Amino acid sequence: KGTTETTFDPNGNITREQLAAMLYRYADWANENKASDVDLTVRGDISKYNDADEISNYAIGNMEWAVGVGLFKGDNKNMLNPKETATRAEVATTFQRLCEEVL
Repeated sequence: KGTTETTFDPNGNITREQLAAMLYRYADWANENKASDVDLTVRGDISKYNDADEISNYAIGNMEWAVGVGLFKGDNKNMLNPKETATRAEVATTFQRLCEEVL
């Protein structure tokens, strides 16, 4: 769906909230195509994180889901860092959690 209504940015960096949105959409696609049976209604309590108010409106439900299913656990400062660029290690860890714990 792109980064905005009109922009597709395949070479750009990805934020943690964009990663959550992308993985939620993938899980939804996997359910629709009978490749998985992921509960997309799961919601975690993001209000317990110090930076929950920094999550973009479009990503709130996605971040709640990602926290609820255990994809995002926050850092040692109790932050989700939704606007920060996801590092390669964070993306790899998140994909591994998706494959092992969610799908």
